[in-house]
Amino acid sequence: MKKLSTLLLVVGLGLSSNANAWFFFFLPSSATRAIGDAFTGAKGDICVKDTYKEGDVIPSPVTTNTAKIISLSGTSSICQNAALPIRAEVEFTYNHSSKAGIEVPDDYDAQPIKDLERFNGRLLLAKSKSVSDKSIMISSMAKKPNLDMDTMANNFEKAQINLLKDGASKNSERLKINGLNALRFEVTGTTKGVFGKDMTYLITLIDAGNEVLYINEWCPNGMFPETKPEFVNIVSSIKGLEGESIADGIKTTVTKQTMPVKADSKPSALAPVISPATSSSSGSPADKLETLNSMLKKGLITQQDYDSKKAEILKSM
Repeated sequence: MKKLSTLLLVVGLGLSSNANAWFFFFLPSSATRAIGDAFTGAKGDICVKDTYKEGDVIPSPVTTNTAKIISLSGTSSICQNAALPIRAEVEFTYNHSSKAGIEVPDDYDAQPIKDLERFNGRLLLAKSKSVSDKSIMISSMAKKPNLDMDTMANNFEKAQINLLKDGASKNSERLKINGLNALRFEVTGTTKGVFGKDMTYLITLIDAGNEVLYINEWCPNGMFPETKPEFVNIVSSIKGLEGESIADGIKTTVTKQTMPVKADSKPSALAPVISPATSSSSGSPADKLETLNSMLKKGLITQQDYDSKKAEILKSM
């Protein structure tokens, strides 16, 4: 099925020459939202808790940034997180800054950072130009006295595992990076979705005084052994952090000390307070079938692959 961006996709039921034949018209989700917003006056692409009011200032759970609620549009189908059901228009204020600087290889392209990502400390998202699914993401968080590095590592470990099928963590270690205390571990698993991929994530947290750097680097499982040294060197190139001296250079010292995992730790301190709104049709069977059809036409999958995945999607409906 060809995806239409500006034209109506018309599906006729009971087609005949009868003037009373019924037709159903489907619009792309973005067009549907724009039309609905024009009628209702709804604004914003952020979802918040139902306890918030206009004028409330929401602090980021991990930085000193804030978001002020300008308007609320009530519950919305684009807010799919039950804990954050209200659509809102917000104004961001960015108070948090980082001293970190990093040398990213020429093979990587920096991606645009969205307002909500910056609100929660995102500094960089860069994707490899030559290798599909190889990326680097770096965030900076304000160091809070009630949240130690072990707890933060466990929170991020659980969050990454929850994003995957059959996710598991391994090779936890404590180390020094440019004279600063750091924790590092790997998470492996299969990405969720119709075309899940086996991936490995190398996650490093660096204690930099007033801030904690979170670096997540990932690539397909089969490439990880040869890519890990590159990932380690990228992290080692980070400069400008508190506690680093010229003598430290960019050397990395690994202590081979196992990092404890607290099975009972709770990620409440990093729980989201706002989230981006998403289309209610995202990930729907129709979207998946459309993607399948497009891939078949481009020769990316075989007819057998198409038939097999199509059967899975239809069975899940």
